[in-house]
Amino acid sequence: MLTILQHKTFLPTFLHTNRLRLRQHYTLTAHFLRTNHIPYVPSNAGFVIWCDLTKYTAWLPGTTALQRERELNKRLLDGGVHLATSEAFFGEVNGWFRITFTVEREVLLIALERYRVFGGGF
Repeated sequence: MLTILQHKTFLPTFLHTNRLRLRQHYTLTAHFLRTNHIPYVPSNAGFVIWCDLTKYTAWLPGTTALQRERELNKRLLDGGVHLATSEAFFGEVNGWFRITFTVEREVLLIALERYRVFGGGF
């Protein structure tokens, strides 16, 4: 590990590439959310974007917001997508989900498409 940290060209190149990919994947995810009119909290640091999917839970079975959040989460999981729920992070409002955008580009593109298909048609 020390060799990597002290390497004159590897570390700067790695950091530059990593920052570039983070920016690209964040931009791609935020664009998807804006295009599909999904409210989200812009991020200036970190690896996730919080998005509000409550409008996609309104038609789901369940009498409470928590039950509807769980149902949407189940449908997403059935479609091969995992989003972290508000419940999992002790969120104040159910229906908010965390998208982790720090994955390989191809994986992110597949995930966003699956969100669109299995998340209620967003």
